[in-house]
Amino acid sequence: MRLHSILTLILILVCCSFAQASLTVSLQPETSVRGSEILLGDIASVTGSDQEIERAQQISLGAAPLAGTTRSVRRNQIEWRLAENRLKDFVVTGPAIVTIARATRSLGGSELAKVAKDALREAWGDLGSQLEIVPVTPEPTISVPEGDIEISARPTGAQIGSMRAVLLTITVDGNAIRQLTLRYRLHLETDVAATTCSLSPRDAITPANWSVQCCDIAGLSGRPLKPSEIEGSRMKRAVSAGTVLTTDNTEPIPLVVRRGRVLVIVRVGAITLTCEGVALQDGAAGDTIQVRNPSTNQTFQARVTDTGTAEITY
Repeated sequence: MRLHSILTLILILVCCSFAQASLTVSLQPETSVRGSEILLGDIASVTGSDQEIERAQQISLGAAPLAGTTRSVRRNQIEWRLAENRLKDFVVTGPAIVTIARATRSLGGSELAKVAKDALREAWGDLGSQLEIVPVTPEPTISVPEGDIEISARPTGAQIGSMRAVLLTITVDGNAIRQLTLRYRLHLETDVAATTCSLSPRDAITPANWSVQCCDIAGLSGRPLKPSEIEGSRMKRAVSAGTVLTTDNTEPIPLVVRRGRVLVIVRVGAITLTCEGVALQDGAAGDTIQVRNPSTNQTFQARVTDTGTAEITY
């Protein structure tokens, strides 16, 4: 009889506390959140007056756990935060500890690969649509927190042959949360200017030693030359037949060529003299080069002014 009376009294007190509370916060043992911050409204059901509900729901309980992990919040922590925010007439029901996980979603390999391949095609400009892209590394499926997800990509590092790496950055709600690198092998055949025979360094490129051929240009280290750009160019290094002519393996023929004859104009005030010399180095317009006098073997400096011409002014 006495035990029954005690239980009845406890029930009456509990009912009275509910009746007097203007705000009720109901907890569940486990829940998940989407954002980077845990708000009370994300993990609990809040009832009461509209104004107090809004205040209570916006109470921060700290940072959300990382994707794939959990965090625990104790009921007394929630009660303390409610009191700290000047919410006095409240009751918190439910478990003593709430386990909170970060809501996640999967990004499939195909979704990541599309962004990476689009970045490679964009880097190739007009030829991007013809680019064949073959994955070298697996295209993984990864888990990221739910939210406003953006995936950005840019080619990164030096190209090694036809191999190219793409750096992906995954952003959730404006925060970069993960980076990963995918690698691809590129292949692109198109008509370009290529050599028809072996050429040595400094050999002039003429219609007799190049033609338009279908070649794979994906592994080139320089931009293929257009036919209109070839005239007046020479090779920087030795190449074999079938080599694509690019900005990397060619250079403009200088106005003055090493070991070539050069007309030297000497100006002393109003007096102008000319003599012939031998250039000891290549020179473009405005370059100062070493020139040797073939008669005396003496060397002097002269400034390149035109094709086969250099000038000395005193």
